[in-house]
Amino acid sequence: ASLKWQILSLVNFIGGNTQFTAAGYMPSSSDKDASPSSPGGALESDQLAVDLCGLTTPRKTSQCQHVIAREKELVYRGAENGPEFADPPKLMAASKVDPVLASFLEQMQSNQNPLSHARGDSGKEKALEIALSYLKAFEAAPETRFYAGVPIRVDGAVIGSFCIFGPRAPKGFGQSDLAEMRRMAGQAAAALEAQLEEKRREAAAAFLQEEERERKKKEKKKARNKKNRKKKGKK
Repeated sequence: ASLKWQILSLVNFIGGNTQFTAAGYMPSSSDKDASPSSPGGALESDQLAVDLCGLTTPRKTSQCQHVIAREKELVYRGAENGPEFADPPKLMAASKVDPVLASFLEQMQSNQNPLSHARGDSGKEKALEIALSYLKAFEAAPETRFYAGVPIRVDGAVIGSFCIFGPRAPKGFGQSDLAEMRRMAGQAAAALEAQLEEKRREAAAAFLQEEERERKKKEKKKARNKKNRKKKGKK
């Protein structure tokens, strides 16, 4: 997706107060042609060096939360055409009952990188730095910023969002591109459903194994009791 639209692409899931990025790639901001300020530049596969899989951010700062909450696509160009986000005072108020958001805002205020990785930040510092630079470029372009997100449905429920976004829209982005995003979201959903089905089979197999162990234990206990009764009868 990043190669096709030359822009950041993510597969996000939201649980509780946290957004988790299950898959995500973006152009490196250190590359002239792949700079966040000029996402229209041509990208090669080796320029997608920034792997954001495992990135975690507060739900309150997420664009994808609106796709998941509304259970429908969201596409906009320019902040005035997008969903309303909480202003700083509202975020500060929400942070009193949201520890994820509180930590995020505290790090921002102390000029630290507020982004984090689910498996720990060690070794991920450069990727998190580039991701923060990209997000800042997005926030700094209210008139041209672009976001497109489509729901990921599993078992009929919207559990995530496949999105692309950046300081400006990909050149010529239209309905055919949105249709392609739906197809990609469907692929993500199919992969998740396959994983879910595999886990269900494993759980069922484990249950049957446990049932068989319990049956054998009961049979052995029954056999021991019967043997003990016979011994007592002989006495």
